[in-house]
Amino acid sequence: MFNFKKTVAFLFFIFLTSCGYTPVLETQKTIGINNLSFEGDRKLNNHIFSKLKKFTKGDNNSENFNIIITSKYTKTVANKDKKGNPKNFNLNAKVELKISKINKKQKVENFEKNMSLASQSKKFNEKELENKYIRDLSIIIAEDIIFYLKTQ
Repeated sequence: MFNFKKTVAFLFFIFLTSCGYTPVLETQKTIGINNLSFEGDRKLNNHIFSKLKKFTKGDNNSENFNIIITSKYTKTVANKDKKGNPKNFNLNAKVELKISKINKKQKVENFEKNMSLASQSKKFNEKELENKYIRDLSIIIAEDIIFYLKTQ
């Protein structure tokens, strides 16, 4: 029985190491952004730009893109209390990404993220929390954009 367990463990190790598995996020493909322009919501765009600016200095070995980002942020009331005051809000961030490579056709990709925000008794705290959520949403979208560009 002991010999059988050793054999199974050895075979499992051999198959696991020789399957050719490589993590998607650890690809060696480098990307570069030649032109990066923004339209739409300024807060979303600033946070997205802060994540993408390190790719604007592409080297000769990287795949270069021209990108236009159009963003839109909406805050809607999800539900109200008995007095008609808002209890919860839905925060929605939409980003349209237009990508073009040199001598290739333009692609359009959409990214959308949502979050819920509970109403606060102090509006200052609510605004701070909303700004934090906007930053979080835009960072998630920026990471999705980077992942999308690396897999193109």
